[in-house]
Amino acid sequence: MKVLKPLQMQAYEYMKEKILNNEFTPGEIYSETKIAAEIGISRTPFRDAVQRLVQEGYIDIIPSKGFMLHEMEVRDIVETFQVRTAIEGYCAMLAAREAKSDRAGELFEELDRLMGKLNKFAEENNINRFVEYDNQFHLKLVAYAGNSAFDEMFGMYIHRIRNMASSSLMHPGRVAETLKEHNDIIRSMKSGDIEAVNNAISAHMERPKEIMLGTYK
Repeated sequence: MKVLKPLQMQAYEYMKEKILNNEFTPGEIYSETKIAAEIGISRTPFRDAVQRLVQEGYIDIIPSKGFMLHEMEVRDIVETFQVRTAIEGYCAMLAAREAKSDRAGELFEELDRLMGKLNKFAEENNINRFVEYDNQFHLKLVAYAGNSAFDEMFGMYIHRIRNMASSSLMHPGRVAETLKEHNDIIRSMKSGDIEAVNNAISAHMERPKEIMLGTYK
């Protein structure tokens, strides 16, 4: 017997999928009543879903009008990279400490495989596919810790991460820099050098943050 998800969860997943698939237009205000009708639920469970998406930074409520996609601010950029540095830095450090283990070896093999894809799409100048595999690279790294709280928090930021990656990778030379930084991260983890790991992760976060903050000057 199939168990139906609560209406709030159905609405949340419906909305989040549309956001992640870029089906909402930035700057446009959307009616809660209209979209609740699309899903076929009342406004109460839909409003609960909206509130959760607001808390996670996906959308903003426009009083008496509806909601719109959240517009990135300087604080959002800084906080996102702080969260990424903390989580990814810990996970990379953990892999480095266990560099000789079979589990770490499996991680390194998977990251090397993803690097093959990234190099391929860099050569083809296919930014969309490059971003897709860049996300997989970082998700795989975070998953290594086996920490559900890390996975959930990182998942909350994945939309921002993807959008900022798409923007920063348009900067001249950024794709090549990203490939080098990824290789530095893998190499430092394989070596078991914790200081090198921290330096590699920090360098990989600082450059795109610098590019993104530059757009607000």
